[in-house]
Amino acid sequence: ILSTADEKIEAIAEQIQKHETLKKGLLQKLLREGIGHTEFKESELGSLPVGWEIVKLKEILTVKYGKSQKDVEDENGEYPILGTGGLMGYANSFLCDKPSVLIGRKGTIDKPQYKDTPFWTVDTLFYTDIKENVALAKYVYFKFLTIQWRTLNEASGVPSLSAPNIHAVKMQLPPLEEQKQIADILSTADEKLEVLSAKKEKFETLKKGLLQKLLSGEVRV
Repeated sequence: ILSTADEKIEAIAEQIQKHETLKKGLLQKLLREGIGHTEFKESELGSLPVGWEIVKLKEILTVKYGKSQKDVEDENGEYPILGTGGLMGYANSFLCDKPSVLIGRKGTIDKPQYKDTPFWTVDTLFYTDIKENVALAKYVYFKFLTIQWRTLNEASGVPSLSAPNIHAVKMQLPPLEEQKQIADILSTADEKLEVLSAKKEKFETLKKGLLQKLLSGEVRV
């Protein structure tokens, strides 16, 4: 029985790895070549579809600082408090209530996060105010995943980023409609990975429960 569960878990893990490799390739291709382009031009960031432009991040967003959560922390709060490692608790207030991309200021500086519901960020995590008339937050998030943030590290000890350094980063920017199409394709790939991860977790939980029952003698083989 346990070997069957192990086989299922292993098979799903292989599927996850395959999908992650496919998504990585898709991410690089779409953010570099876009969708259905036949004409390209040279730019300082390499070949670029005609109709795209090169922008500095400061042209499409403003980096904002997180704040200490001590005055807003509330176990019954409805807004997540986010740090560089993810969820840290809940707050009764929020710092941002529109789609945003978050990036570490100190510590983990190479794990961007995306939020499209109100949230609070602590002072080690930047969030971004994105100019929605030129850039889609979800597209910017996928672009952030490809940026080598560690090359912008300013500290010899704990890794850290500064707002001016982030603002100076250059990126390729498609028209808004194409940003949406690209973000939709990549979001679908993410959703597939989430489904597989949940499936794997379910089998791991079942295996753990079964193992406990076998050890206790509740189930015999």
